[in-house]
Amino acid sequence: MDTSAQSAQRSLALASSLAALCAAGATLLVCIAIAIAGWFFADAGVHGDANDAIASGALVWLAGHGASIRLAGVQLGIIPLGLTGVFALVAYRFGSWAGQSAEPMRAAGEMDAAESSSLVFQSPRHSVKKTLVLALGAYVFCYLLLAVTTAILIPARVGRIDLPSVVLGVGALSLIFGGVGILAGSGQAKVIWARIPGFIQVMLRGAVIAALLMVAAGAVVVAVHLIMTMNQTAAVVAGLDLSDKDLASFALLNLLYLPNAVGFAIAYVVGPGFSAGAHTVVSLNQVDLGPVPALPWFASLPEPGAPPAALLGLLVLPVVAGLIAAVIAQRIYAVPALDSAALRGFGVGFAAAVVLSIICWLSAGSLGDGRMAQIGPNGWEVLMAAGAAMSLGGLAGGLSTAVWQRRGRRD
Repeated sequence: MDTSAQSAQRSLALASSLAALCAAGATLLVCIAIAIAGWFFADAGVHGDANDAIASGALVWLAGHGASIRLAGVQLGIIPLGLTGVFALVAYRFGSWAGQSAEPMRAAGEMDAAESSSLVFQSPRHSVKKTLVLALGAYVFCYLLLAVTTAILIPARVGRIDLPSVVLGVGALSLIFGGVGILAGSGQAKVIWARIPGFIQVMLRGAVIAALLMVAAGAVVVAVHLIMTMNQTAAVVAGLDLSDKDLASFALLNLLYLPNAVGFAIAYVVGPGFSAGAHTVVSLNQVDLGPVPALPWFASLPEPGAPPAALLGLLVLPVVAGLIAAVIAQRIYAVPALDSAALRGFGVGFAAAVVLSIICWLSAGSLGDGRMAQIGPNGWEVLMAAGAAMSLGGLAGGLSTAVWQRRGRRD
């Protein structure tokens, strides 16, 4: 590998460092700007000072990265997934920019005739891997550096931040989404995907389809339920006696937790349900409640007792989602062997269940101490219930589609 190629590959690490600082810094500044605007328009800056508003914006930014925060002696550990999704998208886009800033990287021997005139690094495979590891490390390190520095600088009177949760959340987000962006921008994502065995590609594609179907089902359940219980929700909001400006901030806060509500709905549809505090449960089989937080999402919870038996029909949704995804995957790849089609369909359903359990796990957390320390679904319970239902649907979908395809060939 010549000197120019070495220099170009090193530039990827530098570009990744800059991209991480821009991704983290841009979202941090936006959160701070919104916090300052909210503080000023709420009371024209009469109460508190700008420094506290800046610290509050930084706290929201850290919370969106999964940081556990203690405010006024109360532990808050539920992640606003709406904000997390924005941060993930920004991290991916800047990572992609960093990858695109360098020439496409290929290990020697991976070019075809169509690429003979392209600007390509004729690098040994180990050199490409080393370059990517260095770039990913630089991205994560710079992102973490800014996050940890921000957490340390926040005054204790505003809030106390659990640093290990900052490192874990920020490290995971920057590594996963920033890393995928770098791989996609540098052209290595396609190379890695091409090396994945075909049966795993089938399961991954099908799992994404099944998971998206269940997310859509959860969103529909949330929307329908909110519409049906609009009066109860309005009563809770009115009871908070918020001014118009405070109401706007409150609405924005609840909007950031909309994906969490979808995660709750997914757990409800799958079967295990979710908790609205310690020793409570909201599921298709049973509703057992106590005092709940004064939030719109909890205002419309069903009455304690046994829900209507008709709601048990929702348990069919994960089976149908697994079946549809397996059918689509089998129609695309058309695996001829029945046992292979059945196993791949089963894998589609189980992989989708893993994705859903992660979503539900991320949507849960705490809204205080004691009883409020347990809010949301249990990821392990969702995995077991969704794994059984969606794997069954996937197996049936893959097998039935393969049988239909074999009959079509004979005819």
